[in-house]
Amino acid sequence: MTQENPPYFEYTHYPFVRPPEMSGQRETRPVVIVGAGPVGLTAALSLAHFGIETIVLEIRDCVSDGSRATCISRRSLEILDHVGPGPAITAKGIWWYSGSTFFRDKKVFSLEMAHSNTDKHPPFLNMQQCVFEQFLVDACLANERIDLRWLSKVIDLTQHDEAVALEVETPEGTYPLEAQYVAAADGAHSGIRQKLGLRFEGTSYEGRYLITDIELETDTPAERRVWFDPPSNPRSTIIMHCQPDNIWRFDCQLRPEEDEQAELDPERLIPRVQRHLDDIGETGAWQPVWSSLYKAHCLTIESYRHNRVCFIGDAAHLVPIFGVRGLNSGVEDAFNLGWKLAYALRGIGSEKLLDSFDTERVAATHENHRQATKSTWFMTPPGQGFTLMRDAVLSLAISQPWVRGLINPRQAAPFAYTDSALNGRDQAEPTDGMLPLGGVLPNPMVRLKANGAWTDGHLLDVTGAGFVGLVKEGDPSGADENVGAIADEGLPVRRVALVSDESGASDGTAVCDPTGALGELLGVSSGILVLIRPDDHICARLVRPDLSALRNALDTALG
Repeated sequence: MTQENPPYFEYTHYPFVRPPEMSGQRETRPVVIVGAGPVGLTAALSLAHFGIETIVLEIRDCVSDGSRATCISRRSLEILDHVGPGPAITAKGIWWYSGSTFFRDKKVFSLEMAHSNTDKHPPFLNMQQCVFEQFLVDACLANERIDLRWLSKVIDLTQHDEAVALEVETPEGTYPLEAQYVAAADGAHSGIRQKLGLRFEGTSYEGRYLITDIELETDTPAERRVWFDPPSNPRSTIIMHCQPDNIWRFDCQLRPEEDEQAELDPERLIPRVQRHLDDIGETGAWQPVWSSLYKAHCLTIESYRHNRVCFIGDAAHLVPIFGVRGLNSGVEDAFNLGWKLAYALRGIGSEKLLDSFDTERVAATHENHRQATKSTWFMTPPGQGFTLMRDAVLSLAISQPWVRGLINPRQAAPFAYTDSALNGRDQAEPTDGMLPLGGVLPNPMVRLKANGAWTDGHLLDVTGAGFVGLVKEGDPSGADENVGAIADEGLPVRRVALVSDESGASDGTAVCDPTGALGELLGVSSGILVLIRPDDHICARLVRPDLSALRNALDTALG
């Protein structure tokens, strides 16, 4: 019963616009991105953020239909803040911090994620993928560095030493297009992956889910709710999420004997949903507005960089929905590739910098698969033995609090590149709670000074399109002074000082750290400089660095 135009969303259909290549123009473009889903669009915005023009080719004439990937992580929102549409997406989406898990008709687990009223973003934000994509499309259309071409299909691809040659099919014929690099973001059935002869490896799971968006009148607060073996649908699992515009996402596991296509029929789907709404006391009027089917996969290609073609998102890997790692890992792929590809094209970074995209993001996928496999085995046990163990845990959790931790859904978390080749040596003495090299910067609310004035903001407001050297203001070791000298040499690093009070800040960008807690977390203290990559990951801690040590750390971080 897939409905192409859910009533909560008005689709814009974009016309094909004849490109200059069809009039004979021949020019090697910096980057062509194949696929205008959320990952491809984020890649375009990321490259634009770092100063690179892109062409985005999309076979469709509009955004995706329905909710699909509906849950956006805090880290993804931070990335979207950097590249453009983050604030609008955060304002539109449904914030959520908690979850409830039920076994049959008993509540057995409560999920409470850390948050405070000073957070810029929630742990997770829900938004239908079609709505999310439209925000990204609007941002791309408004960006002069992005050429978004609809109704354009890549039908051939050939790699050369200095460029990639593409053949693009359109409603008005085909044309040749050449780029220095190609980013393949064309989804799970990637044509680019197939043209290069690459195959997914990994595991596909037996569990199948019927996914339905329903418009429901209710005052139920936004949280993630899961029912195992619910009375309304025995031997099944049901998940419900709130989305904008009074839309609720209803995911129901199909039993082995149930036929997928038959269960999509409204005559079977509507009574299934109604039984569950009756059981949980939802009496408001409702209607189904979109539905689809889903099956869990842990699949990946071996490498994400193949000479001048890089794979991101579902074109590179598939991750089960449990723990909401699929879309969010794709957004991290796009941002990781964005700064590295931009720096390589601008001659700042080396080929090894692009190699690190492959090693870092493949490692992230392996960790996502490891965590998602545990969640998938719990949500959709692969056999009778697993089902018995899962149900035993759920039964015990009703009366035994110590068991409840085993029900943890393992939600997505930022991946730390602790083994990255871009990391220098950590010269600081480690302390409890200090972020490791490769870890991503937190984003607490802070007082910060920029352009000569103090304002309320968040820590990631001081990072940008280059490296950041975090130092103590007036550091007598010279670390403070030397990072400024390195920046004056034209290297892509900017000094940001931590100060204990606002009266102690000199000119430049500063962050007030009155208790010293932020400095302890990051490892910034007298004599120690912390180097932050353009994607907010820590890559070096240097003790009393001179200019040579700073140059070496930047050289390492640039491959």
